[in-house]
Amino acid sequence: MKRLVRGLAVAGLFAGCGGDGCRIEQESLIVLNSLAIAADDDECMIDAGSDEILVRGLADASSGYGYTLLPVLRNNLVAQGSGGSNSGVEPSELQLEPDIDITAHFPEEILDRLPADLELSYSLPIATDSLGPGGLYVPQVQLMSAELVEALPAAVPTEGFHDVTFDIVFHATRTGNASGNVGVIDSRLYSFPVRLCNGCLVRSCVCNANDQCEPGSEIYAGNCLGVQDVPPQPFICGAPPASSSSDGGGDSSGSSDSSGPSGTIDGPG
Repeated sequence: MKRLVRGLAVAGLFAGCGGDGCRIEQESLIVLNSLAIAADDDECMIDAGSDEILVRGLADASSGYGYTLLPVLRNNLVAQGSGGSNSGVEPSELQLEPDIDITAHFPEEILDRLPADLELSYSLPIATDSLGPGGLYVPQVQLMSAELVEALPAAVPTEGFHDVTFDIVFHATRTGNASGNVGVIDSRLYSFPVRLCNGCLVRSCVCNANDQCEPGSEIYAGNCLGVQDVPPQPFICGAPPASSSSDGGGDSSGSSDSSGPSGTIDGPG
């Protein structure tokens, strides 16, 4: 079914694995929340301690950009000191694995129009990092596989907004262990909702004689991560500019506007 992508570094309590290669779930590695991009941030300056939290995203299926998420990961283990390791490494340090698992859950109106052989559960690569006890890390995660991004323009209805949920699991290993046993840790499952539209972030295009956008001429609004999380305000050929609407936009629990800068982004291709 799906896959994932890259990263950025930033700056506990459950340990124990009783055998080679055993897997520990839940509390050792957790996702705290996902960050929103500040409205005046056009360079994606990420602060893991930011109180600007995104609780739902918005993506335009027609853009070909997919959706990029900024989840905040935390190593929830307690420091033991390097004396507990033969290598002098802190035993509770975690090394993120280079791939994550994603499953996408679509509503019926989209699911019925997706190719029958399209995988909706998949693994995608991310940039890895080491997290010391209590350490934080914010990867840039592309939630949609290339195959999914390609299929969505024909599958997402052009009317209204459609909610999709992405389930994500990260993986890590313990970097230090006196007995030589390195356990694989699965994070607690993290679910993030994204609202999809088809054309709601188009700001302008070359209109043909039928008052339709010439394919490939669309200019999209978005933030520094891509075509996402700005107020939907679709451009319609032959019609006056639409008034700004808050319906369907990315939602934040922070104090300032979470939709991100509304500069235009050239559509891919």
